[in-house]
Amino acid sequence: MKKLVYLSIFIVGMMTHFEAIPQGVAINNDNSTPDPSSMLDVKSTTKGVLVPRLSSAQRTAISNPSNGLLVFDADTESFWFYSSGGWTELIDRGNTDWEQNGSDIYFNTGKVGIGTNTPSRLLHAYFNNTNLNTSPFLIEQAGTGDAFFNIGLTGSHHYNLGVDNSDNGKFKIGYSATEPFGISVNTRFTITNTGLVGIGTSIPSDRFQVDALAGEPAMRVRINGDTKFRVHDNGGISVGVNSAPPVDGLLVNGLFQPNGHISTPQSLFIESTGINGLVQLKKSTNNLLIDQTGLYAYAEDNLIMQTFIGNNKITLNNAGISATTDNDILIETAGVGKVVKIQAGSNLITIDETGGITINSGGNDLTINTVGGDFNLDAGNGDVNITSKNIVLEANNNLQSSSSMNLTSSTILYLLSGTTLKLFAGSNLDLDGTTIMTLNAPALKLNDNSNGFPAARQTSAVLVNPTTGIGSVTNGSTSVTIGN
Repeated sequence: MKKLVYLSIFIVGMMTHFEAIPQGVAINNDNSTPDPSSMLDVKSTTKGVLVPRLSSAQRTAISNPSNGLLVFDADTESFWFYSSGGWTELIDRGNTDWEQNGSDIYFNTGKVGIGTNTPSRLLHAYFNNTNLNTSPFLIEQAGTGDAFFNIGLTGSHHYNLGVDNSDNGKFKIGYSATEPFGISVNTRFTITNTGLVGIGTSIPSDRFQVDALAGEPAMRVRINGDTKFRVHDNGGISVGVNSAPPVDGLLVNGLFQPNGHISTPQSLFIESTGINGLVQLKKSTNNLLIDQTGLYAYAEDNLIMQTFIGNNKITLNNAGISATTDNDILIETAGVGKVVKIQAGSNLITIDETGGITINSGGNDLTINTVGGDFNLDAGNGDVNITSKNIVLEANNNLQSSSSMNLTSSTILYLLSGTTLKLFAGSNLDLDGTTIMTLNAPALKLNDNSNGFPAARQTSAVLVNPTTGIGSVTNGSTSVTIGN
């Protein structure tokens, strides 16, 4: 056996130069020394080096393999080396789909799986980890540039997603119509590092901000295909419908139930266009309703209409209607032939454009209390007509008329002590039929100025007994007794 070994070494030595020096061992056929960095330097232009060839079972059965141990696996037909407690396969280029182009590598066939051997997409990353802070995919920028990637179609419509390093680390989505570009070009979407979101703007100032160009709607919300909310291109907002709202206004289709304060420096227009549409303002049991039949106000306690300036207020409640004002109260009808009526039961006050003012007490007493002041009747060029059973003037009150005063048949005029009946120039006192005027120590003044005095009727006479003070005013069948 020893002879055979010696013979083999002798034959190799005859055929190949073998040189061993302290720096290493060289095996070659050109007498070159070993490379200083190598313990074994094998050189040949016609031959190679064969490492041990094992099956996969034999390779994995090697006991205590050393790091760096190299073998050829005949089953996989590839080189394997041992490192860090495990075998690692060295793939040769002929047995892989990856190609190299300079310093680039590429793959043209099949799919790539990361964490899976059954990829379903060109790039399929499978990640099974309970660590919530670890991501299977990372793009990290260590320089001053942006960290982003592009998605797009060949030659058109490219979207660029990433972090804008030059704009305080905002996440942006940009758009390019022709080719991949940076995220700062045509920014469509932005999230700041403080959580502000902007659409159409890269500088949002609110939690959610949408900037639209002139002539384009800003936002729409749809449910089951129906528009429920939209900001239109005219600046208005529609709720519940896609119809155009007023310019910079609000259009609501459906129930509008605000919970809070509504304020506008412009006009507030609320309209219900449905056939049976209803506009309702409600607080507890108090309601203001507007429908096609009219305007209705319902109040549990008081219904109050009041101005903010001045003490002007109208109150309606179970006790009735009260009006308070620092100014005049005007009730007016401008229609031709129309009247103003104030009625309580059978008591009625009617104001007519042509008929004047009529007070009908419905068979009850009519009381006018001036609280110490005079009661003046001024009908202009018209007459004052009083149709009553009795007319009573209590003490210290005056009845004045600058026009004719007519007392119809069966009317009794009582002038109690301290009262004055004044008839000014041009006035007439007509006592018709069985009208009686009783003077109980009053004064009957028939205008003592230089313009003459009024007469009860033309050709009437006032007869006074200068001794007794008893006299009468006579006119036809009418008799007025004057006395004490």
